[in-house]
Amino acid sequence: MAARYRNHLILVKADFDSESRFWNVRAHIQFNQHITFRDVLITGPKDTFKTQKRAETHIIQEAKKWVDNRLREIANKTKIAGTSVET
Repeated sequence: MAARYRNHLILVKADFDSESRFWNVRAHIQFNQHITFRDVLITGPKDTFKTQKRAETHIIQEAKKWVDNRLREIANKTKIAGTSVET
C-alpha cells in the first residue's frame, strides 16, 4: 500500500505472524531533502493488530505525524533564520 502526504511517499507493509496471530506493520517514508533522497523506516507495535486494515491505518497515521513533526521543525528553524518556507 502506498500513500502520498505533504510531498512525502509513504510505503506500507503489513505481515501476518501465524504464531502470534497478529499483524505487524512498518512504513518507509520517502522524500527529497535538497538534492538528497531520504528513506525513513518506522515500525508499529508488535502483536497488537488483529486485522491488516487496522495495522495499515495505524502506521499511516504515525507516518503522517512523523511528516508533520519534520515539517514543523523545518518551519521553526526557518522562522528563526528570518525566512519562511511553504510546507
